Amino acid sequence: MEQYPDKSVYEIIIVNDGSTDAQTIETLKKLEEKGYFVLNQENTGLADARNNGVKLAKGDYILPLDSDNMIRPDYIKYGIEIMDKNPKVGMVYGDAQLFGTRNGIRKAGKYNRRRQFVWNAIDACAVIRKAALDEIGGYDRNMPFMGYEDWNFVVSLDFSDWEIRYVKEVLYDYRVSDESMLTDADEKRTSLLNYMNSNNIESFRKEYIELIKESDAAEEFRKSVRPLILQLFKNIFKKLGF
Repeated sequence: MEQYPDKSVYEIIIVNDGSTDAQTIETLKKLEEKGYFVLNQENTGLADARNNGVKLAKGDYILPLDSDNMIRPDYIKYGIEIMDKNPKVGMVYGDAQLFGTRNGIRKAGKYNRRRQFVWNAIDACAVIRKAALDEIGGYDRNMPFMGYEDWNFVVSLDFSDWEIRYVKEVLYDYRVSDESMLTDADEKRTSLLNYMNSNNIESFRKEYIELIKESDAAEEFRKSVRPLILQLFKNIFKKLGF
């Protein structure tokens, strides 16, 4: 357990998902010697690694931190303040400072359901209420492609009773590399959306019906998505008999 500057207490759970890298193993060993808790498990994938870490957490809030992220102190502060005051908020997220092969600030922007269906605007590095994670069932270990579990989680959270809040500040740093799992997102997008929408199909269908009832909203919706996404939606509703 560690103490935050404002005297609140937080815990750090490190999950080693079967790494065989010598430097990583040596670093984790040193952290264990310093008193940090390290969960060593066989390589079973990103979803299991996060879910197993969440199960061990004793606190009410979770902040997943992958190896390509660095959080800033205010992230914890904002997350706690917002969710303590708003019991219905299940997630708090902010903007990112990019480093590595790309630089600049990635502005996530206020949550938008239509945009979230087209691409994932919210990184896994967000403050999440543990109760919300438990209700959704954690991160889906059956995703067609690894690395998109957080996208599916946000969509599922959106269709629950939990609210999603945005903080207009840079709250973490994100490393961009040519070998990122998300570099080929466009090629996988159709399969991913098909899978995610199948999990929330009834709610999504109702949302789509409401959109096409409003001409302005429908026009905005059409302009905001790519042709292949529109075709995917048509295929889904055709199967539903809509």
